[in-house]
Amino acid sequence: MATYSTLITGLRYYIGDISTPYTYSDFDLNQFVVLAAQATISELTVMPTTYTVSLNNLTINPDPTSDTANKGLSNLFILKAAVILSMSEARKDVAKYGVRIKDDLTSYDGTAALKGRQEALKVYSENYEKTKWDWERGNKYAGRAILGPYESADLGYTTTNFTYYPEYGPSRR
Repeated sequence: MATYSTLITGLRYYIGDISTPYTYSDFDLNQFVVLAAQATISELTVMPTTYTVSLNNLTINPDPTSDTANKGLSNLFILKAAVILSMSEARKDVAKYGVRIKDDLTSYDGTAALKGRQEALKVYSENYEKTKWDWERGNKYAGRAILGPYESADLGYTTTNFTYYPEYGPSRR
């Protein structure tokens, strides 16, 4: 079993588990990272390096934190691990707090406690999807444009005192 301390530290900071005593052990976070690596690799269409993931041995080969591997892929593993961890915690909380009780003058609404988990899961999922999209595009700009004078085919353009319409403008149809 390999322990990916760089990935574990990154995940620990991302989920906010930085003060001792830790909520999650290094072993637990290592399991989430390896599971996330397997899920991420199966989702990506662009993989410059071939990775082998073993859930039984908790290994990722080649090591994604080595100098020869792509550094951006490590970030995807961390983000996916946060999504999986957040989904796991949300499921546990639904069993605990997903109840609403109203009895005459008293009431208890545990569903409000779930909103924080749902918001964290939404943020983690959006960050992962955006980063995955950037990875598959090769971290390039989404689009480029050369902007200059423009004449619409439907609307006229105005100079100082005159309004000009193209040959087939709105008034000529």
